[in-house]
Amino acid sequence: MSEHTSKTFLVAVDGSKTSREALDMCCEYLMQHNDRMVVTHIFDRSKMYLPSAMQPAAIREEVEVALIPRFPHAKWELNWVEREPLKTTRQAIMDVVHENHIDILVVGFHGRKGPKSESTVMGTSTEYAIRSSSCPLLVHKKHFDGVFVKWYICVDGSAASQQAFKVVCGLLNAVRGDNVVLLHIDGDQEVTETLEKRYTHLLDELQVPGEFRVVTPTAGATVADTLVSYINESDCDIVVFGADGVSAMNQGVHFLGSVSNGLMSRTRCSCLIVK
Repeated sequence: MSEHTSKTFLVAVDGSKTSREALDMCCEYLMQHNDRMVVTHIFDRSKMYLPSAMQPAAIREEVEVALIPRFPHAKWELNWVEREPLKTTRQAIMDVVHENHIDILVVGFHGRKGPKSESTVMGTSTEYAIRSSSCPLLVHKKHFDGVFVKWYICVDGSAASQQAFKVVCGLLNAVRGDNVVLLHIDGDQEVTETLEKRYTHLLDELQVPGEFRVVTPTAGATVADTLVSYINESDCDIVVFGADGVSAMNQGVHFLGSVSNGLMSRTRCSCLIVK
């Protein structure tokens, strides 16, 4: 594999269990020797009624306890920001992304208020980040503690899915044992054969451990339904996909496509959304 390019990760924390797990995941599975991490917390002095564990000082202490034994101080910094009156927390997080030239933003699927009554509904800040972030966004959902990461990348011929493959190649750790599964829904035979040939060649050329899998569509199911079912029944740790699918690309629009939205909302594993 090519030499690892240094990256800067931003982890947004709010005192919730999910954000702490997101921080741990970034530390254990994403950070490599020449990477750097910024941890941010957006606080509001009008919310001093929150439990002590969710107060800015307590969250800072918890983060320091997590980082100090793992990394030299030069590899991380804390960015505690008081929210401006006319800005939302989610807008403040995007400001931190832009000001620090972040390569990957890491957040939890739910915020401090916990899971919604409908399990597929994400937190408002997370949803805003998905639609507004200029960099790839990793949304942590479920704790995993394997030795290596099993990356599943959804490919469909769009520029976004090609970029998703490129981003994963820069994140995976082959020495640790990470591997890649490229998923493609069978449709047009010529397109499928072209993609399989292209990605099989790239896996070999870049010495990325992985394989190309063609998934047969489920009768009467949408592409999103088929992929969600397949991934939820697999050993996937992180599913990776482009924010804009091939349909959105053909229409000249840029938003979270129907397939991407289904994957983000309904898969049980963590998700990496690439733009």
